Amino acid sequence: MKKDYYSVKEFADLLGVSKLTIRRAINAGRICALKVGMGHNSHFRIRHEELIKLQMTSFEEQVPHIKAALEEYTTNE
Repeated sequence: MKKDYYSVKEFADLLGVSKLTIRRAINAGRICALKVGMGHNSHFRIRHEELIKLQMTSFEEQVPHIKAALEEYTTNE
């Protein structure tokens, strides 16, 4: 089910990584998140668009590897 915003746990579950990995990515600026609350009561909310952006980035990073594998395969025939 598509949601507008995800918690860190929900986002981590969708990507199959740990919550700590998501928090580190947020702190490093690789994932844009909204901080809600203050102090120990604060938490992050991540927009659905971030999930789409990560999926597209992941695919684009794989494209050169796919192209190289295809070129190697066709030259070996």
